[in-house]
Amino acid sequence: MKKAPIITISLVIVLALIALGTYLAGHRQQPTTTPSTMPNMSQPSSSQTPSQSQGQNQNTQQTTSNEVSIQNFAFSPASLTVKKGTTVKWTNHDDIAHTVIESDNKAGPGSPLLAKDQTYSFTYNEVGTFAYKCSIHPSMTGTITVTE
Repeated sequence: MKKAPIITISLVIVLALIALGTYLAGHRQQPTTTPSTMPNMSQPSSSQTPSQSQGQNQNTQQTTSNEVSIQNFAFSPASLTVKKGTTVKWTNHDDIAHTVIESDNKAGPGSPLLAKDQTYSFTYNEVGTFAYKCSIHPSMTGTITVTE
């Protein structure tokens, strides 16, 4: 009869380990992909001429586009350069809600929670570099550089 408590304790330990593994697997941060492999509606089209795409860093984009995609727990492009007075629009393509908030105590974005396919826009009226992040996932960061 002494085997019953040992079997019960062993069963409880096994079930606890399974539950822990399931919990950790469900809360593991999804890996991010590089902008070159991530589908992105704001990336320049493949019909660009070589001179339009040469010299651009994959994580920094100077373009006439003013859109940032939120996908795979990342802002893409992570850095964007725009002219003063430009309105930048973020679109959340993740199934998880995100925010876009300033992170350097400068005048910057302050979105509400953005559900899948929701957008948020902010107009940059001052020259400088402005950092932002997702308040829910602080490892998600980006910068907007504003020029004259």
